[in-house]
Amino acid sequence: MIVLNGASSAGKSTLALALQQALATDDRPWVIFSWDDFVPRLPARWTSVPGATGDRAADGCSYRVVRDEPLEALLEVGELGRRVLGAYHRSVAAVARSGINVIVEEVLITKTEWDDWQEALGDVDVRWVGVRCDVDTVERREIERGDRYPGLARGTSSVTHFYPTYDVDVDTSATAPEALAAQIVESLSH
Repeated sequence: MIVLNGASSAGKSTLALALQQALATDDRPWVIFSWDDFVPRLPARWTSVPGATGDRAADGCSYRVVRDEPLEALLEVGELGRRVLGAYHRSVAAVARSGINVIVEEVLITKTEWDDWQEALGDVDVRWVGVRCDVDTVERREIERGDRYPGLARGTSSVTHFYPTYDVDVDTSATAPEALAAQIVESLSH
Protein backbone atom coordinates (compact mmCIF):
# COMPACT_ATOMS: atom_id res chain seq x y z
CA MET A 1 0.00 0.00 0.00
CA ILE A 2 1.20 3.49 -0.84
CA VAL A 3 -0.34 6.56 0.81
CA LEU A 4 0.15 9.87 -0.97
CA ASN A 5 -0.48 12.57 1.63
CA GLY A 6 -0.61 16.22 0.69
CA ALA A 7 -2.68 19.36 0.53
CA SER A 8 -5.78 19.74 -1.56
CA SER A 9 -4.74 20.48 -5.17
CA ALA A 10 -1.15 19.34 -4.53
CA GLY A 11 -1.35 16.96 -7.49
CA LYS A 12 -2.07 13.69 -5.65
CA SER A 13 -4.64 12.44 -8.17
CA THR A 14 -2.36 13.08 -11.13
CA LEU A 15 0.55 11.50 -9.27
CA ALA A 16 -1.58 8.50 -8.27
CA LEU A 17 -2.46 7.87 -11.92
CA ALA A 18 1.20 8.19 -12.97
CA LEU A 19 2.21 5.84 -10.16
CA GLN A 20 -0.51 3.38 -11.12
CA GLN A 21 0.89 3.36 -14.69
CA ALA A 22 4.48 3.00 -13.51
CA LEU A 23 3.62 0.10 -11.21
CA ALA A 24 1.47 -1.70 -13.80
CA THR A 25 4.61 -2.95 -15.51
CA ASP A 26 4.91 -5.83 -13.03
CA ASP A 27 1.47 -7.17 -14.05
CA ARG A 28 0.02 -6.49 -10.60
CA PRO A 29 -2.67 -3.82 -10.77
CA TRP A 30 -2.88 -1.04 -8.23
CA VAL A 31 -6.27 0.39 -7.18
CA ILE A 32 -6.66 4.05 -6.18
CA PHE A 33 -8.83 5.18 -3.25
CA SER A 34 -9.45 8.50 -1.54
CA TRP A 35 -11.60 10.05 1.15
CA ASP A 36 -13.67 11.40 -1.75
CA ASP A 37 -14.90 7.83 -2.26
CA PHE A 38 -16.67 8.07 1.11
CA VAL A 39 -17.56 11.68 2.05
CA PRO A 40 -19.94 12.26 -0.89
CA ARG A 41 -21.95 9.26 0.34
CA LEU A 42 -23.10 11.21 3.40
CA PRO A 43 -26.63 12.61 3.02
CA ALA A 44 -26.77 16.38 2.52
CA ARG A 45 -28.19 16.87 6.04
CA TRP A 46 -24.82 15.69 7.44
CA THR A 47 -22.63 17.95 5.31
CA SER A 48 -21.75 21.59 5.03
CA VAL A 49 -20.34 23.01 1.81
CA PRO A 50 -20.24 26.58 0.54
CA GLY A 51 -23.83 27.62 0.00
CA ALA A 52 -25.48 24.59 1.65
CA THR A 53 -25.38 23.60 5.30
CA GLY A 54 -27.32 20.57 6.46
CA ASP A 55 -29.01 20.65 9.85
CA ARG A 56 -26.79 17.73 11.05
CA ALA A 57 -23.54 18.99 9.47
CA ALA A 58 -21.76 19.37 12.81
CA ASP A 59 -22.14 15.61 13.28
CA GLY A 60 -20.95 14.81 9.73
CA CYS A 61 -18.44 16.67 7.59
CA SER A 62 -18.26 20.46 7.40
CA TYR A 63 -16.36 22.93 5.28
CA ARG A 64 -15.18 25.74 7.55
CA VAL A 65 -13.31 28.93 6.79
CA VAL A 66 -10.52 29.27 9.37
CA ARG A 67 -9.10 32.56 8.05
CA ASP A 68 -10.50 35.16 5.69
CA GLU A 69 -7.34 36.80 4.36
CA PRO A 70 -5.74 34.96 2.76
CA LEU A 71 -8.64 32.54 2.54
CA GLU A 72 -7.99 29.28 4.39
CA ALA A 73 -10.51 26.52 4.93
CA LEU A 74 -10.55 22.99 6.32
CA LEU A 75 -12.95 20.08 6.44
CA GLU A 76 -13.97 19.17 9.97
CA VAL A 77 -15.61 15.95 11.04
CA GLY A 78 -18.12 15.37 13.81
CA GLU A 79 -18.96 12.06 15.50
CA LEU A 80 -20.61 10.48 12.44
CA GLY A 81 -17.86 11.90 10.24
CA ARG A 82 -15.22 10.25 12.46
CA ARG A 83 -17.01 6.91 12.16
CA VAL A 84 -17.14 7.27 8.37
CA LEU A 85 -13.46 8.22 8.34
CA GLY A 86 -12.61 5.18 10.47
CA ALA A 87 -14.68 2.96 8.18
CA TYR A 88 -12.82 4.38 5.19
CA HIS A 89 -9.43 3.62 6.78
CA ARG A 90 -10.47 0.07 7.68
CA SER A 91 -12.08 -0.57 4.29
CA VAL A 92 -8.94 0.44 2.44
CA ALA A 93 -6.81 -1.63 4.84
CA ALA A 94 -9.09 -4.63 4.21
CA VAL A 95 -8.60 -4.25 0.46
CA ALA A 96 -4.82 -4.24 0.98
CA ARG A 97 -5.01 -7.25 3.31
CA SER A 98 -6.95 -9.15 0.66
CA GLY A 99 -3.89 -9.01 -1.57
CA ILE A 100 -4.82 -6.04 -3.73
CA ASN A 101 -2.23 -3.30 -4.18
CA VAL A 102 -3.61 0.05 -3.06
CA ILE A 103 -2.66 3.68 -3.68
CA VAL A 104 -4.39 6.14 -1.34
CA GLU A 105 -4.80 9.87 -1.93
CA GLU A 106 -4.91 11.44 1.53
CA VAL A 107 -5.21 14.88 3.09
CA LEU A 108 -4.42 14.36 6.76
CA ILE A 109 -5.70 17.20 8.88
CA THR A 110 -5.55 15.98 12.48
CA LYS A 111 -3.42 13.76 14.68
CA THR A 112 -6.55 11.68 15.34
CA GLU A 113 -6.68 10.82 11.62
CA TRP A 114 -2.98 9.87 11.59
CA ASP A 115 -3.42 7.70 14.71
CA ASP A 116 -6.50 6.03 13.24
CA TRP A 117 -4.63 5.21 10.03
CA GLN A 118 -1.85 3.62 12.11
CA GLU A 119 -4.36 1.51 14.02
CA ALA A 120 -6.31 0.50 10.91
CA LEU A 121 -3.20 -0.45 8.92
CA GLY A 122 -1.50 -2.42 11.70
CA ASP A 123 0.18 -5.26 9.80
CA VAL A 124 -0.22 -3.80 6.29
CA ASP A 125 3.02 -3.10 4.41
CA VAL A 126 2.58 0.62 3.74
CA ARG A 127 4.78 3.38 2.38
CA TRP A 128 3.91 6.95 3.27
CA VAL A 129 4.74 9.55 0.63
CA GLY A 130 4.74 13.25 1.48
CA VAL A 131 3.34 15.07 -1.55
CA ARG A 132 4.56 18.62 -1.17
CA CYS A 133 3.75 21.64 -3.30
CA ASP A 134 4.28 25.32 -2.65
CA VAL A 135 1.18 27.11 -1.41
CA ASP A 136 0.99 29.56 -4.33
CA THR A 137 0.88 26.64 -6.77
CA VAL A 138 -1.84 24.73 -4.90
CA GLU A 139 -3.88 27.89 -4.60
CA ARG A 140 -3.52 28.60 -8.35
CA ARG A 141 -4.49 25.00 -9.19
CA GLU A 142 -7.53 25.22 -6.91
CA ILE A 143 -8.74 28.35 -8.70
CA GLU A 144 -8.01 26.97 -12.20
CA ARG A 145 -9.86 23.73 -11.50
CA GLY A 146 -12.95 25.50 -10.27
CA ASP A 147 -14.34 22.32 -8.66
CA ARG A 148 -12.74 22.74 -5.22
CA TYR A 149 -14.00 24.50 -2.15
CA PRO A 150 -12.24 27.89 -1.92
CA GLY A 151 -9.42 28.03 0.60
CA LEU A 152 -8.91 24.28 1.08
CA ALA A 153 -5.61 24.29 -0.80
CA ARG A 154 -4.10 26.96 1.45
CA GLY A 155 -5.79 25.66 4.61
CA THR A 156 -4.69 22.06 4.17
CA SER A 157 -1.18 23.16 3.14
CA SER A 158 -0.68 24.52 6.61
CA VAL A 159 -1.58 21.26 8.45
CA THR A 160 -1.30 18.15 6.28
CA HIS A 161 2.35 17.35 6.98
CA PHE A 162 2.31 17.89 10.77
CA TYR A 163 1.80 14.28 11.90
CA PRO A 164 2.86 11.71 9.29
CA THR A 165 6.27 10.10 9.14
CA TYR A 166 7.26 9.66 5.50
CA ASP A 167 9.28 7.03 3.70
CA VAL A 168 9.81 9.44 0.80
CA ASP A 169 8.95 13.05 -0.05
CA VAL A 170 8.19 14.44 -3.49
CA ASP A 171 7.49 17.98 -4.66
CA THR A 172 4.86 18.45 -7.37
CA SER A 173 5.48 22.20 -7.74
CA ALA A 174 7.58 21.87 -10.89
CA THR A 175 8.44 18.19 -11.46
CA ALA A 176 6.45 16.01 -13.88
CA PRO A 177 4.26 13.34 -12.25
CA GLU A 178 5.98 10.58 -14.24
CA ALA A 179 9.38 11.55 -12.82
CA LEU A 180 7.95 11.64 -9.30
CA ALA A 181 6.27 8.26 -9.82
CA ALA A 182 9.64 6.84 -10.89
CA GLN A 183 11.20 8.27 -7.73
CA ILE A 184 8.52 6.60 -5.59
CA VAL A 185 8.90 3.28 -7.43
CA GLU A 186 12.66 3.45 -6.86
CA SER A 187 12.09 4.07 -3.13
CA LEU A 188 10.01 0.89 -2.88
CA SER A 189 13.09 -1.24 -3.53
CA HIS A 190 14.87 0.13 -0.42
